[in-house]
Amino acid sequence: MAENNANADLAALERWQWDDDIDVLCEVVARIEKREPSRAIIDALLHVFERYPDMDIEEMWGLMHALEKMLGYEKALVESVRRVPSCFGARMVNRILN
Repeated sequence: MAENNANADLAALERWQWDDDIDVLCEVVARIEKREPSRAIIDALLHVFERYPDMDIEEMWGLMHALEKMLGYEKALVESVRRVPSCFGARMVNRILN
């Protein structure tokens, strides 16, 4: 059952579009933060940054903080920033370096 919920949350992240309800994104991130981190979860969160590279809204800080709590996100972050440089991806790299 937990795996189904995790898969549903991953799918919700992949489907989420800017014109969707922002509360849906926040709810999914809150549920994901309670799970054991996985590469799939990390990639799904980073993919939101990639889809909206110039977006700088308060809710994106929640995604960033969720990622920063996950062990081992750094390699995926670097890969993401190389694929699609994003405001929050660059901000996260800067936070690691400083």
